[in-house]
Amino acid sequence: MKQIAPIASTVPYMQTVGNHEKYYNWTSYMARFYSPNLYLQTYPSVRNFYYSFDYAGIHFISTCTEDYVHPYSPGSVQYNWLVNDLKLANQNRKNNPFIVLLGHRPMYSSDAEAGWHDYQKYIEPLMKEHKVDLGIYGHEHEVCNPLLHFFCFTLFQYTNIV
Repeated sequence: MKQIAPIASTVPYMQTVGNHEKYYNWTSYMARFYSPNLYLQTYPSVRNFYYSFDYAGIHFISTCTEDYVHPYSPGSVQYNWLVNDLKLANQNRKNNPFIVLLGHRPMYSSDAEAGWHDYQKYIEPLMKEHKVDLGIYGHEHEVCNPLLHFFCFTLFQYTNIV
């Protein structure tokens, strides 16, 4: 936290949970961060693990890619929450024309041993169906070109629904 304090004390930012936060049963993460959660009554287990909010014409969705604590496969609480959130976000494209999905572990990686292909298998079809504009991920600390179902495309091939 000391490393980001100079920036975090002056610029608002939001977090997304990752594997490093699992230590001590997520206690430090849960105590340090507050996430906006409009669904807390419907999905009480969500807490800070996944959430969404609107800011400056963008609907941000933060997902939990740590499936051992919050599964994201079809029928899971997080999956159902995400489907519902994406539907609501698309209904509100007039006010927030862009949708950005965040997660810690990447959907694609050059690390063949990563084993995170289920996230790509389950979440990418939702991103395509609901026309998510951008996915931002971390963990591997690498740069990846825009991809859709293992197809790399250029900016000129991108189209939003707006």
